[in-house]
Amino acid sequence: MIVRDRKYLNRRYRGRPDQSYSLYGYQSDGDFDGILVARLGGYAGMRWGYIVDFLAPERSPEVLSALIGEAIAEFRALGAAAVVCFAGDKVSRGAFFRCGFLSVLQRRPVHFIRFIRSERTDLAGFVPFENWYVTMGD
Repeated sequence: MIVRDRKYLNRRYRGRPDQSYSLYGYQSDGDFDGILVARLGGYAGMRWGYIVDFLAPERSPEVLSALIGEAIAEFRALGAAAVVCFAGDKVSRGAFFRCGFLSVLQRRPVHFIRFIRSERTDLAGFVPFENWYVTMGD
């Protein structure tokens, strides 16, 4: 997966002439605790909000919930009809459910595939899918 450091975020989201993204950050006690990246797009002639990337501490569900709330408020002000995202891990999905999101089946499902050869013991940490963290940004 991608290390979401300042260099990556600036290159991936700030330096794009073809797309405009909104970046949200969460700070508490002077520490930077989480990020969320969103963009306004369109679908079927309507404005749609897309939450494309996020990262927050697993043990602090209030951080991701606050970031989601800020993005939804901005999308509402911009006239978005819906907001969509992909959350691959259980903790993130819980935050989205708490913020009113619904789980829907995809027409073109996202498939995850992993081929880890048994002789590659250095890659053993990648085998359990629940250890992976994937968003639309990946």
